[in-house]
Amino acid sequence: SLVCCNGESEGEKRYLYSQLTCAEAKRMYGNATLSAVLEGGGREVLFRYTYAVASLCDAAALFINHINEGADLNEENAIMQVTFERALSVCPKCGRNLLHPGAECIKCRSKLKIFKQLAKYVAPETKALIISVILSLITTAMSLVPPTITGFIVDVVFTDSKSNIALLNRIAQAVGPDAGRLLFAMIACLLFTYILQYGIGIVRSYLMRTVGDKVVLALRNDIYRKAQHLPMKFYDKTSTGAVINRISGDANVLQQFMLRITQEAVVHLFQLVGIVIIMLSLNPQLTLLSLIPVVFIVIATRIFSKKIKPYYRRIWRRWAAVFSTLSDTIPCIRVVKSFTGEERSSDKFEERNNEWLKVDLKLGKLVTAFPQIIAFLVTCGSLIIWGIGGSKVIAGEDGFSAGLIVAFISYASMF
Repeated sequence: SLVCCNGESEGEKRYLYSQLTCAEAKRMYGNATLSAVLEGGGREVLFRYTYAVASLCDAAALFINHINEGADLNEENAIMQVTFERALSVCPKCGRNLLHPGAECIKCRSKLKIFKQLAKYVAPETKALIISVILSLITTAMSLVPPTITGFIVDVVFTDSKSNIALLNRIAQAVGPDAGRLLFAMIACLLFTYILQYGIGIVRSYLMRTVGDKVVLALRNDIYRKAQHLPMKFYDKTSTGAVINRISGDANVLQQFMLRITQEAVVHLFQLVGIVIIMLSLNPQLTLLSLIPVVFIVIATRIFSKKIKPYYRRIWRRWAAVFSTLSDTIPCIRVVKSFTGEERSSDKFEERNNEWLKVDLKLGKLVTAFPQIIAFLVTCGSLIIWGIGGSKVIAGEDGFSAGLIVAFISYASMF
């Protein structure tokens, strides 16, 4: 029998196959319907469906018609089972082939769900991560001090002008009017700042590396344990080289992500906020002008991320194919030589290596151009500071000095 529900108030309906004839799956704009002629002679819509299950409903219409024509029920059930497995092997959203029927699509998978799964590995290292964030704040604060001291040296030590930085003015009063002594005092402040910044940076980097190693260790152990319990059907469709690449290569990529991206992203975020706050406190007008290139940097970054994302997926697949060829042939080199397959294996490896090279060269064009574009935009911000700020210094406007311009140039180069 066939049980269907058309979303109406009468609820579910049950029909015997013998009651249905001339079943038809009709596609329309936006959705489709499965209808059949009932015993009374009228055609009735059994239910509506989306295009995501269109292949299954097409097979269902053929199934009903073939059963009524006297086809073998077992054969028709086998056909429906194959159709159902094929439908489960394709993502209904993006149309990509899945690893196995019913598997979750890698592309359409929720990013939040991935981070939640990763969070259970990071959770045991929460204390170390909190300490690392605190150390990041300290190193970021230390990195923002030298440009201010440099500007103070230019204004007060070299040109004997006034500065509005209270702490440095107190140090200058304590040192005395001697410019030489004040210069060496500022150099000592810079030296102390650099020692503190880089010393804490060493501790923070080692702490983050330890956290990354522990997380990847637990993740790699779980992946290997999962690989041991996968069915033979999985290994019939997946090469052992691809599995090895996931356990070793992908885990290492994740470790680099945790060590580099998490550190650099957090540090640069704190640094950017600190730079903007300090620049606004020094001169709001010059700050807004120097931030003009940031708009173009954000736009360029969004365009770059959209273009580069597909290339990384392709290069991952190409490299997995190269690694799979290596791991499948080298351990079985005796078998290869027994069947005189050296040339065939070499040609296969060379072909896959060339495919990887083509994708990597296309990726290289984007990867090499993007940093230069960002550097150019940052330099444009420095040119704006030199042009507008320098003109105001020459004109002798209040609030503008040579030390201020030097400090702003240093901060702009840190974006």
